[in-house]
Amino acid sequence: MPVAKSRGGRVEIVLLTIAWIAFFLPLIWIVTPVFEFADYQRYPTPFFSGVLCLAFGLWLFYRVKGQVSGTVSSGKRFRTPPRAPASAACISLFASG
Repeated sequence: MPVAKSRGGRVEIVLLTIAWIAFFLPLIWIVTPVFEFADYQRYPTPFFSGVLCLAFGLWLFYRVKGQVSGTVSSGKRFRTPPRAPASAACISLFASG
């Protein structure tokens, strides 16, 4: 399958750099005392609410990825048209039960 030329450039590099920084900040916070001023008392209710939201988001990602996986590519841009628009996959996500 032919692959189209990637047109990502500085914008793509900047966004990926921001994503990597955002990924490593929590690790730096855990390992070093750099962000010690931001520590606060942790309560179980917000923690478990966050865990439930994360689980729900991962479940949605799992459901949509199975339906859209052939149309979305992170690194390669194919010249063939996608099978179905992403919006149709999101609509059918809740219709399928």
